[in-house]
Amino acid sequence: MKNHRIIEGEAFETGSGNVFADLGLPNSEERLLKAQLMLAIGNEIERRKFTQAQASQLLGLAQSDLSRISNGRGSGFSVERLMEALRYLGRDIEIVVSSSRGSIGKLDFRERSSKRTTPVRKRQVRSPKKSTLPKRTKATDQ
Repeated sequence: MKNHRIIEGEAFETGSGNVFADLGLPNSEERLLKAQLMLAIGNEIERRKFTQAQASQLLGLAQSDLSRISNGRGSGFSVERLMEALRYLGRDIEIVVSSSRGSIGKLDFRERSSKRTTPVRKRQVRSPKKSTLPKRTKATDQ
């Protein structure tokens, strides 16, 4: 539903919160989710002060692929592959299914701060020698 407003004589249309849907692009919810996941990946790499080379080695991605993710060009990456990259960056991913208010449910993304407010026991995390991220193929990236 579009919301029209007039401010100082200018007509404005308030977006739905999904620019891809507002532009009428297909698969708008998936596109928005990918954009949000790519932003979270970039934020975590920046937070941890990784170089692209360090991050690409940790994730088992070519540096050029990581560069595409960092620049928001995710057409060659599945949602699952982006979530797996976040996991390798030490982020938990939680999927919650709940009742919908309408006949069709919505897809929602929320990123929690990586700062912990309560002390947590340290745990040993093994760094994989080889990435278990699925190899990019036409079948998995669609």
